[in-house]
Amino acid sequence: MLLMRQKTIFTISVLVILVLIFFLLRIFGTQNSGTNLLPIFQEKVPKTNLDGIQYGDLNAIVSQPVSQLEPIDWKKSENLFTIPFNSVEHDKSNSSKSYDEEFTIILLTHWKRTSEVISSLEHLTGLPRLSKVLVIWNGEKPPDSNLKWPTVNFPYKILTNGRNSLNNRFLPLEIIETEAILSMDDDMFPSHESLLFAFRVWQEFRDRIVGFPGRGVVWKGGRWEYDPHPCVISLVLTGLAFFHKKYMNLYTYEMPEVIRQRVDNLTNCEDIAMNFLVSHVTQKAPIKVTPTNEWLCPKCDREEKGKDPLWKIPTHFEERDNCINFFTEVTNYINSKTILYKL
Repeated sequence: MLLMRQKTIFTISVLVILVLIFFLLRIFGTQNSGTNLLPIFQEKVPKTNLDGIQYGDLNAIVSQPVSQLEPIDWKKSENLFTIPFNSVEHDKSNSSKSYDEEFTIILLTHWKRTSEVISSLEHLTGLPRLSKVLVIWNGEKPPDSNLKWPTVNFPYKILTNGRNSLNNRFLPLEIIETEAILSMDDDMFPSHESLLFAFRVWQEFRDRIVGFPGRGVVWKGGRWEYDPHPCVISLVLTGLAFFHKKYMNLYTYEMPEVIRQRVDNLTNCEDIAMNFLVSHVTQKAPIKVTPTNEWLCPKCDREEKGKDPLWKIPTHFEERDNCINFFTEVTNYINSKTILYKL
């Protein structure tokens, strides 16, 4: 009888200890991992601290063209360039790679929009899987030496070349160490959970553009038109989208120069050009994630003259109509494939 009582007391004691351990792990685990993170990303949070702000010459770190076996014939869909996405096969044989992989953010800004870019950098603090942020500082005026940059837990660098070119967004840079690129405008404030979900989707579809803002291309009045509020989406804008860094080399060195010239002349349409490039090369649609516009900046102050986003310029949408028709003429291809959704 005494032995049975001792066994019962021992069993109860063990259960009480296990329950206490469980609750302690829940409490400390919640404090350390943040709130509402996707479970597969909780185990790794950036730990690199930035030791002082870094500036760099954008032109000095542009990588040289990657030699190809044969050039792209942009007029022949049957002679498309083939990109070897070797990492896809690697992921299938070694699933642990997808959990360790990181991405680089290319953050496009302008010298008149310092408050936006600073807020954007602060918003990214604590984002798992982030390798570094490269701020592309567009415009002739360099950053003010007295500008107070934020202290964050990831490395970032301010890159300038004295030009106001949207093509700067896609320059292949030697300091990019990841395959995944997240291209962002300075007024995009997506939740960390949404970004991690989009990154996970991109890991499964590495040859496509995977992102948030969706737009359409429609045939109307004998020509193609850009549709900002489409029923059927065929474009994913690179103001907030993942893509493979190989496309930066193709955009800069392989895509017809007249397309990049049109982008510079209009200060518009670089996102449409990248969509044309990827869809033309892969013959696949981009992928849109999340159905809402929760990524838009909730507090950006645009009352100051010159700080409005480009899409508020009166001629913006007419220029995009013309870009689509011009790109179609140059490439003999129309980017009208219906996109895939991942919710």
